[in-house]
Amino acid sequence: MLPLPSLHRRRRTGAVILTAALLAGGLAAVGAPAASAADTGYFVDCDASTPGDGTAQSPWDSLAAIAPPAGGFGPGDAIRLRAGTVCTGSFEAIGDGAAGAPVVLGAYGEGAKPVIAAGGAAQAAVTLRDVSHWRVEGISVTNDADDEQVRSGILVEATGDEVHAGIEIVGNDIADVAGITHRFADGRYVSAGILVKLPAKSSGASGYFDGVLIEDNSVREVRSMGIALTGSPNGDDTIGRNLDVVIRGNVVTRAAADSILVGVSDSPLIERNVSYDAGYDAPNRGAIAGIWAYTSIDPVFQFNESARTQPGPDSMGWDCDWGITGSCTYQYNYSHENAGGFYLECLSCAGPGQTDEPRLIVRYNVSQNEGFVNSANGRVRLEMYNNTLYNPDGEFDIRLPANTLFANNILVGKALKRLDADRGITVSNNLYSGFAAPTSDAAGVSGDPLFVEPGGAEDGLASASAYALRPGSPALGAGRVIADNGGRDYFGNPVSVSAAAHIGAFNGEPVAAPPLPGVETPAGELLVDGGFERGVFGSWRNIWPDDDNFVVPHTTQGDSRFAMQLSVAGHRGVEQKVTGLAPDTEYLLTGYARVINAGEEVRIGVYDAGTTEVYAPVVSTDYQQVSVPFRTGASATSAKVYCLKETGLDIGFCDTLSVRAVASAATPSGRE
Repeated sequence: MLPLPSLHRRRRTGAVILTAALLAGGLAAVGAPAASAADTGYFVDCDASTPGDGTAQSPWDSLAAIAPPAGGFGPGDAIRLRAGTVCTGSFEAIGDGAAGAPVVLGAYGEGAKPVIAAGGAAQAAVTLRDVSHWRVEGISVTNDADDEQVRSGILVEATGDEVHAGIEIVGNDIADVAGITHRFADGRYVSAGILVKLPAKSSGASGYFDGVLIEDNSVREVRSMGIALTGSPNGDDTIGRNLDVVIRGNVVTRAAADSILVGVSDSPLIERNVSYDAGYDAPNRGAIAGIWAYTSIDPVFQFNESARTQPGPDSMGWDCDWGITGSCTYQYNYSHENAGGFYLECLSCAGPGQTDEPRLIVRYNVSQNEGFVNSANGRVRLEMYNNTLYNPDGEFDIRLPANTLFANNILVGKALKRLDADRGITVSNNLYSGFAAPTSDAAGVSGDPLFVEPGGAEDGLASASAYALRPGSPALGAGRVIADNGGRDYFGNPVSVSAAAHIGAFNGEPVAAPPLPGVETPAGELLVDGGFERGVFGSWRNIWPDDDNFVVPHTTQGDSRFAMQLSVAGHRGVEQKVTGLAPDTEYLLTGYARVINAGEEVRIGVYDAGTTEVYAPVVSTDYQQVSVPFRTGASATSAKVYCLKETGLDIGFCDTLSVRAVASAATPSGRE
């Protein structure tokens, strides 16, 4: 079971910390594994002052100096690069290992991971072409250049009719690959940080790989896809299909195209991977998605995270696309702030016509700040159930194919633009919050689902514990019985095949919301944690999904322990919806703010109160308290309070915000 973590978890700064860790990923010490008696170890030290013979005592001094034995490297051999060095050039595998005794390309010594820097002069920094039983582990690769061409970091390729086996790419750092980013350029789908490529069907060749493990790699800042399994020369369909494919535990950050694309494979398992900011800084990103599949049989995606895929024609977190046969399953995944929405199905978008009617399963996933589901294109059997979709400030547009089962989902938003219910579609036992339940859902439930911390999920799978249910939730036990349901929920709780489940992705015992640690809401106070003293966003949210605002330790003023740090970029901020207000009533918002650069501006204000937006600016480098009186409209019972960095090139802060009715308004404690 995935336990519910403490809500004192890593805040969104975790994304920055994680990226920084990747940027410094090579700083971890690398130890040389001991070779068995049957192994032959070959050593390369690109800082060596004289040429050597490849022994530990006299290593080769460059990649070009590597001299494999007659017939190539063999079972148990290891080519090891000295830690802390940079080797200019590229490496191409020669020879085969054996099952249980692969040829290893890795590292030796202590220090940063050794780097192979191809400099854009090779198609890939490391190439495994038409070989079997190779393992690439614990190295860094780059392939940077000023221009864009077909380039990869690590390339695994089959070119003929042979079946190759036993490829393992584990624990490597791949960065700065100058591949192809333009959506419609030739070679777009054969440029990646890690690429596994098969011959196109049109070539008549049928080769493939039986056994591909891509695990625990970091891929960052590549001008290409992050990790991809495709057909040559440009993502074509193939005769062969890779077998026994596992893509696990990889983190792909700021790939200019798709983070992970899994094509031309039979029954691939894609789990515990992370996609952040796919499509970043691409001149024409076109149709991309975070983690998706095409031309594969029965792919399964589980325990993955996809966040902040950049705007484009698609830009969803998840996508089952053309050429899928058998089934396509997304389960136990977490997506948030993807520009295009939650899920795409596009089986009829490209490629050959469908040969069957695939079963698409989308279950027990959590989605935050995404409202679009587009699955109305193909001839498929879609089962979308027990997902939690939290999109409080947006509308839902849910387009479904004929004969879909859409059940047991929680939808929290401000409007329902579309939810298809014709053509044999079954809409049943969903929970709707923020808008009226559609008439098509006779068993639907309306009301607040009572999440533990709505809007509180951030980067990291475990943070979705914010969407566990509290006692009294109308979703408890209100779901439809679904027999073939996978047997568990997002969190690892069992799901019965005969008893009614909860609605949404959580099926465990209700979880009491934790008390605010060391924080009490004073009598008459209408804001929740206006001083950010919980150390998490809580009831606050970013005004725009791509804002980089953080709750940070901050003890330099008064007795405050935390404050809200506002992004360097202008026009970035946070807000909280205040409910329970009386119509046509005067209230007073107070708060403290400061800037780093004098003259830049932080605003504390109110809008959506049924009256004109009001705010007070702060341009001081010392904390300054401001007061913002406002009156609610004739029928308004809520308002949104915000703290916003309006201008400038450096960060700002706000702290100790308070909203009270004018009759009880007083300066809150915490500042002097």
